[in-house]
Amino acid sequence: MTDRPREYIDSGLTENIGLEAMAEMADLSVFHFVRAFRQSLGMPPHQYLLHRRIEPAENLLQETDLSLSEIEISSGFGDQSHFTRHFRRLTGMTPGTARWNRR
Repeated sequence: MTDRPREYIDSGLTENIGLEAMAEMADLSVFHFVRAFRQSLGMPPHQYLLHRRIEPAENLLQETDLSLSEIEISSGFGDQSHFTRHFRRLTGMTPGTARWNRR
């Protein structure tokens, strides 16, 4: 598998990124692309995308006073509940708690 799908994810974190487009870049079927991606990076593409979106959100919570909804939008999440659910699952705390802990 080439690095192009990973670079595509990293460059378009706020965009709606489809498996079909990434599989086409790698010249693989969707099934084979997902399997190769997992073998290469240790997680499926969607999980990688979520991790890559949460990282800058954590930084924004720590370093800015942007509202949670502004951070959610700038991180590429569709709504605040989606952002909060994945943030909690990956970090063990809600975005509000993460912000509160910085003080």
